[in-house]
Amino acid sequence: MKKQLIKFLLTIIQVVVDINIVIITFGAFVGLIFLLAAPFTGVGHAFFDYRSGLGLTIQVLDVVVESVLTVITLLGTRNLLSNINDGQYFVDKNMRAVRQILWSSLLVLVLGSINTVVFHLLHVQDKLSLLTLSGDDFTNGLGFVTVIFLIYLIFRRGIALQQDADEII
Repeated sequence: MKKQLIKFLLTIIQVVVDINIVIITFGAFVGLIFLLAAPFTGVGHAFFDYRSGLGLTIQVLDVVVESVLTVITLLGTRNLLSNINDGQYFVDKNMRAVRQILWSSLLVLVLGSINTVVFHLLHVQDKLSLLTLSGDDFTNGLGFVTVIFLIYLIFRRGIALQQDADEII
């Protein structure tokens, strides 16, 4: 009963992750459309701090890059959930998935931090609140990356122990 409940919960979480992948991918696609249309229309003014065509283009590209990195994180999460749901715990596929989650999350944190500094220095407003990080956002992101790094270390050690056990048998 307990195994079935865990399998059911992992499946539900995997469905939620799949829905998020679709939503964020759609958002990145819409962002690309904004990138192509915004310099020629007033559409971008409602969503971005428009000071120049270059500034608008950089902001829209930034949203698209962060969306792509988030989708990469979600795909790694989906792969990890799928493998664990199939009973594969300490295998190389999970190590690659955790590494994928770690690096894409770290890049989102670094990109958001750089955006925060640059936007502040240039007095650019983040109208969507997607590009910059508040103090809490940075702290939460740093905590998330730290937890993922610890999970990475646990998986690395678990794979090493699994390989030792397989060699003994």
